[in-house]
Amino acid sequence: MVKWVPYAFVRITIFFIGGILLGIYTDQLVSRQEAFYLAVIISGLYLILWVVLRKKAFTKFNVAFSIVGFLTFTALGYFNLSISNQSLDDNNIINLPTADAYIGSIAEPATETDKSYRYLVKVSTILSNSKWIGAEGKVYVYMSKADSSQFKYGDQLLIHGHPELLNPPANPGEFDYKRFLSFQNIYHNDFVHKNQITLIGENKGNYLMTNALKIRHWATETLSSAIVKPRERNIALALILGVKDGLDDDIKNAYSASGAMHVLAVSGLHVGIIYAIILLLFSKLNSTAAGRWLFAGLALSSLWTYAAVTGFSPSVLRAVTMFSFIALSKASGRNTNIYNTLAASAFALLIYNPYLIMSVGFQLSFLAVLGIVYLQPKIYSSFVSKYFIVDKIWAITSVAIAAQLATFPLGLLYFHQFPTFFFLSNLIVIPGAFIILIGGIGILMSSPIPVLYEILGSILERIIYYINELVFVIKDIPHSQLTDIYITTPQSWLIIGSLLMFVLLLQYRNIRYLYAGVTLVFVFSYIQWTRIADNNELNKMTFYRVNGNTAIDFISAGNSQLFTDQDFWNDANRRRFHVTPNHLKSGVQHATLFPQTNSHHTEDMDVLYWHGKSIIILDNKINKRMMLKKKVKCDIILLGKSFNGKLDWLMQRFEFDKVFLDGSLSKFTADRLREEATKLSLNCYSIYHEGAIEVRL
Repeated sequence: MVKWVPYAFVRITIFFIGGILLGIYTDQLVSRQEAFYLAVIISGLYLILWVVLRKKAFTKFNVAFSIVGFLTFTALGYFNLSISNQSLDDNNIINLPTADAYIGSIAEPATETDKSYRYLVKVSTILSNSKWIGAEGKVYVYMSKADSSQFKYGDQLLIHGHPELLNPPANPGEFDYKRFLSFQNIYHNDFVHKNQITLIGENKGNYLMTNALKIRHWATETLSSAIVKPRERNIALALILGVKDGLDDDIKNAYSASGAMHVLAVSGLHVGIIYAIILLLFSKLNSTAAGRWLFAGLALSSLWTYAAVTGFSPSVLRAVTMFSFIALSKASGRNTNIYNTLAASAFALLIYNPYLIMSVGFQLSFLAVLGIVYLQPKIYSSFVSKYFIVDKIWAITSVAIAAQLATFPLGLLYFHQFPTFFFLSNLIVIPGAFIILIGGIGILMSSPIPVLYEILGSILERIIYYINELVFVIKDIPHSQLTDIYITTPQSWLIIGSLLMFVLLLQYRNIRYLYAGVTLVFVFSYIQWTRIADNNELNKMTFYRVNGNTAIDFISAGNSQLFTDQDFWNDANRRRFHVTPNHLKSGVQHATLFPQTNSHHTEDMDVLYWHGKSIIILDNKINKRMMLKKKVKCDIILLGKSFNGKLDWLMQRFEFDKVFLDGSLSKFTADRLREEATKLSLNCYSIYHEGAIEVRL
């Protein structure tokens, strides 16, 4: 018999999520109108069955009734996604003629990069064919720092520019930024100069958000004045307010390697600490019905005030919503199921924004909480100590283990690493986060009292210093992090499924769960070993698409030899973005620069030899009077950087199978050469226009 209780809302939410995912992965097979009719028909059928069969619904017709009910929520999830998908709106700029100018307001605070400011502009009107028309849509607008006076949230701008559709990833395995932004209904970007923007209005933003950002700015300035040292100040701002702009790569890498990165992202842990403080101070109110509602009111007001102080960041909003449902369920006095409460909070969030299901933060937050709720009591009860300190250490450790077990499959999938000493770092950072958060609140509240304000700032600075040093100590322990782990999305599901089977085995002691878990592990292992075997026999050349640089990867049996210039080789961040994903996918264990012994360099060209193939690279201004005794033969010619010749000149001097247009070319030159290649019927591939290309041997 299919039972709706005691996990009714869990089931509802699962099928609602199924409808959302169906819409995402089928790319909206039916129109919004058709999705509406489908949802209405199935919902109507469910209501009819409920009226006609309600006396027999949980006996004879239970299965049929339940199936229709679950399909109802699947259809509603699908329809909810179609409503939220703004690319289906007729007046979205993705469905309108190209804009010559547009008017919009800044929808969130500017994001600062190394060389520019990025503004999210919510468009209201566009100029097309000399006519202003109403429009909707979001555009990421980039302005150089040297060319920009920073605009504020709510500023209304007139921009003379042409929003361009975002490009898909240009290199193998590269992060799909276009898809990521599509889940936020952002489809365009625009790179503009100062003289293209006119400020035509101020304070046009949402009243609540405007004031929340003012509070956040005040809190940021207050904490910054109290904590003098830059490193400690930046950690405090990240941990207390979620302001991560000042964190350098060393700090991020150290916290990531030690398994403590979650502390620097204000989310469930921090909101949980706020809730725990309220519970500690006012728990006695829960002894009466009126007291429970008073406690819920205090909890909700405190949590949402904290959300305002952080500027209503998405991660905090998720966590605050979750704890709000928990507070309200406790206030109701009913014997509510914690899983239903969590499912109800997820359901509410997904009604508001169904694309949250594709957010890594959303996925990790709910999996971590589920792990803690279900696994932590079982792990904690497996060891009992009569000593208070040992008991508290084990309590924190059990929380860390439970959360890690629930989330590590997604950690491997998204971040390709696993922190082996996470249990040590969490012994430090979880109590540390509790102290720092209380200290930060104390600093903000004591700001009118200078002496107390300075003392608290000094104490908190020292605490952060020692916590940070301990994190670096853990990071420096040999093998503190397993890195370069590559798994696919189906493999992550296999890991989650096998873990679930083993948990059910321990819960119900049924041998079938053991068989199922072992089978899933076997399938995972087969996929992994098959890929390893394929990579060991792999020989391929990858010509990357990198702005301003030539990069050619020669990969063979787990080794990479990268031909590139020293600037790109030394830029670890750019290599990590453009090259590392392909290395992970190809099983590369060792990467070096391409050896000079396999290359020949002249003033006019580079000649590379690898596995019987020859590549000539022409990336300088050519000497049109270049004299060759005879045509030079090669397999591939790569035209890059400063090449300024014509293809007929090339054909007179070289004999080749293919010609590639490199991503380092200027747009003008790449366009010209591609047009020439078409006229000459050359076997030409434009890396600049179409992205990286792989040549397998």
